[in-house]
Amino acid sequence: MKIKYLLLCFSFFIALQSCSPYDDGPKISLTRKVKRLDGEWKVESIDGENINYKFSIEFDADGDCRFFNDDVEEFFDNDKGKWKWEDGKSNISLVWEKNGSYEIQIHKLTKDEFWFDDKENKLTKCKKQ
Repeated sequence: MKIKYLLLCFSFFIALQSCSPYDDGPKISLTRKVKRLDGEWKVESIDGENINYKFSIEFDADGDCRFFNDDVEEFFDNDKGKWKWEDGKSNISLVWEKNGSYEIQIHKLTKDEFWFDDKENKLTKCKKQ
């Protein structure tokens, strides 16, 4: 009986490991995705290059989002818009008031880290503020 129980637990653990839609994790989380995404995310790097100025994206659980950028010549203007989950919550669709709409693919979403491919397929790494 103990062996059956151990096999069942092991099978359940393996099944959970393969459930994550994100390449870089987390493999399992007890926190809902919307709760992890909710808040302000400071962009730390884009395509491996560190960002040394205020550049962040804020997501609200109700579907609102904001974009903050101190270096407006380099990237987009500050903006606000709406977001929603796509493809089983592995992508996010963004619709901005000034900067158009596009979809980003999530690679990692933990309570402290958010990695995604931006609209130019550049890996963007963010930390929770």
